[in-house]
Amino acid sequence: MQGKRVVAKSVAVIMVLCLCASTAPASSHDGMTSLFNPWNPAIMGAEKALERSITVTTTTPHAGAFDGFSSWSVFSDYSFGKNNDKRQGGFDNYFNSYTLGADALYNNSTLWGFLGNYNDAHGHSSAGARDAIETWAYTLYMSQPVNDWMFWGSSFSYSTAGNKVNAAGEIDSDSYVLAPYVTVMTQMDKLTLSLSPSYVLGYQDVDYPGIGGGDSALMGKMLLMGRASYAVTEKFSVSANLNYNQVLHNHALDTEFDNDHHWFTTGLNLGYKFTSNLSGSLGYSTEFDSNFDSEIWTVGLCYAF
Repeated sequence: MQGKRVVAKSVAVIMVLCLCASTAPASSHDGMTSLFNPWNPAIMGAEKALERSITVTTTTPHAGAFDGFSSWSVFSDYSFGKNNDKRQGGFDNYFNSYTLGADALYNNSTLWGFLGNYNDAHGHSSAGARDAIETWAYTLYMSQPVNDWMFWGSSFSYSTAGNKVNAAGEIDSDSYVLAPYVTVMTQMDKLTLSLSPSYVLGYQDVDYPGIGGGDSALMGKMLLMGRASYAVTEKFSVSANLNYNQVLHNHALDTEFDNDHHWFTTGLNLGYKFTSNLSGSLGYSTEFDSNFDSEIWTVGLCYAF
């Protein structure tokens, strides 16, 4: 009797895993962690690094000569959001996200920074399955001015995720994202406009428990970030961005499709300067996408030394 129970449980686990690894249009593991998801933590790390580079370049004075690191800043933010996978068999997830980072100018010109993120998501599918996803992501970034209106830079992100789906065990995935970019900008009194084309190259490795299998994906996409910032007063500012994403080439996971996928993301951010060193922000982000539907609220703090 004991042996029969073990066999029955093993068969049930294998059946669930086979459903997760099938060639259906979507599966449980590739929602939040998919490279095609605009809110994949590694992809988000690259975008946060780009936004941070634009912010520092447009707000930090570069006058004077300094040796070594200067103009240090530390920043943190908390985000709460929902991510709905609209594909067949997709999961609807609510998540909490925590980011902590620091950056500084080297020799008063090159920006170097690092940020870490923890993302905790829980959700369910229309079939009643439930998942719990924990993701850690780390991003190293830099930028270098070319002249008064242009700078270039790059970021590298690594994330590791564990996704528990019902009784099927934990599906592990690792993502690596390299994102070089160029930014051109112009400042008109209180208004700053910037345009940043970027090439985002991502690799993902997925391991399935129990059945001893795995899968991998490689994706290259163009990200075009347009951003506008307006200083309403000396303390209060508002900024908005519109990002266009176009997949250029990919070798997707077996559970994914839509090789010519493209989407827009947009966001609005309100900033307030409490003191000469401390500033805060409140932001909202969403997307226009055929595969995913998300809304994110973010509150942040930054302290400049």
